[in-house]
Amino acid sequence: MDRICLNTVGGAVVLLMGAAWVSAHEGVDELAEQLTRQIAQRPDDVALYIRRGDLMRDHGHWDAALADFERAAAREPDHPQLDYLRARTLQEAGWFQAALVLIDRHLLRFADDGPAHLVRARALTGGKDYLEAAPVYRNALERLERPQPDHYLECADALTAAGDDHVAEAVQCLDQGIERLGPIVTLQRRAIELEARLGRYDQALRRIDAVMNTMHRKETWLAFRGRILDQADRPDEARAAYEASRVAIESLADRHRKVALTQALEEQVRSALARLDAQRGGAASHTVDLNLGKERE
Repeated sequence: MDRICLNTVGGAVVLLMGAAWVSAHEGVDELAEQLTRQIAQRPDDVALYIRRGDLMRDHGHWDAALADFERAAAREPDHPQLDYLRARTLQEAGWFQAALVLIDRHLLRFADDGPAHLVRARALTGGKDYLEAAPVYRNALERLERPQPDHYLECADALTAAGDDHVAEAVQCLDQGIERLGPIVTLQRRAIELEARLGRYDQALRRIDAVMNTMHRKETWLAFRGRILDQADRPDEARAAYEASRVAIESLADRHRKVALTQALEEQVRSALARLDAQRGGAASHTVDLNLGKERE
């Protein structure tokens, strides 16, 4: 298969490879300098260029990374990982269309490459092609040997960004992650937020209760439960949850209670209780902020 001239993929290389490698790698750890010395001794060793290029990518030096991958390609045009490595670099640099050209070519050769599907999904998401990205995320998750919670969160976020009609699918994606990885708190918390967005308050509350059953400290999740009940327009139950959170906070040892996040949580809980008391007395304002559930896992 012929190599793609990167001038044909949005001019990415012309723009990204303008700076010399030496200036780009200033401040990078000693490994980069070690690899440079090895390359000077073995200038045709493709693996060394790939290692240094991936190191540069990991440090955000996109131009230097692509330059090294091009040097490797000049020596071994059919190296099986070069299209993937260049696509990943371009995707992380924000050159999404260029990344798609290269990752699609890679996937023609390696259709079951999970990390490559993940790069493709991220490039589509970066280009705001959310609906197209969602099934690609699923392909990636099926093929990744060790998917991470963030991968399921990315899939859910892509579906959520595609519109309200796809929020239920986002919850399903999160549940698949929970089934595969276990009751990861970040996945549960996102699922709770989306259940509430769908108006499925009882499901959201059951999830909160399941999480609390595994927690020694419950103050944050009690407050989160209050927020869901608040949003569901169940003020008496919401007040009870907030009050339980307040009591839990006050029972903490000083070294825990004086932590900034705990103090912020306590302030929010007291504010919510004051608002509910005011509403009970006839006040009207009612604002719900689900971010409270993110204060502490």
